[in-house]
Amino acid sequence: DVTRLVTFLQNHDVGPDNDFKYRFKGEDWMAAAAYNLIWTARGIPCLYYGEEIAFMRGAPQDVEGERDTLDQTGRAYFGDHLTEGRIHETQSHPLYRHIRRLNQIRRAVPALQKAPMIQVSEWGSGMSFVRDLTDQGSYAVIGLAIGSAQDIVAEGVRDGTYCDAVTGAEARAQHGRLAFRVRANSAGVYVLGGPGKVGDDGPWLR
Repeated sequence: DVTRLVTFLQNHDVGPDNDFKYRFKGEDWMAAAAYNLIWTARGIPCLYYGEEIAFMRGAPQDVEGERDTLDQTGRAYFGDHLTEGRIHETQSHPLYRHIRRLNQIRRAVPALQKAPMIQVSEWGSGMSFVRDLTDQGSYAVIGLAIGSAQDIVAEGVRDGTYCDAVTGAEARAQHGRLAFRVRANSAGVYVLGGPGKVGDDGPWLR
């Protein structure tokens, strides 16, 4: 059930490198690329507290030895990140802003919330798929790029004019074929008869 499947990069027990010991230790662009997939693919995105600011990057998930203290780990959201004095700094973090925009796009495109994921195509530096919620008036073709810009060609899609929720670009599908380009480490969310560009550009959605 697409409304019950929860997907995540990391949680309090499982790290993103298929281990249980450490918080995500990669670079921000890597996390952003993972969020591009999680927020556009089938399922309900789940964010582990602190991910939005790369909190305690690479730290152990929990206390291990008798001399360890909680503030040396990623277990608790330690610090004053949510206080009145620092909330602006927290909300200015590039990953926070990236996730906020993904939420805005997901809210504007019902197919991203509830549709099954079909016509999946995957290759070394990208992937594409369709989210079809036609019975509720929402249909989207998604393209994701990692490492380098990708030319996306989706076959077997509905004909018509699509608008990208990321860039605002328009593309027309004819004879079941839709072609568009996605910048490196970004996403294309081409919505049939869509609302246009949603939110403001950032380093990983542009």
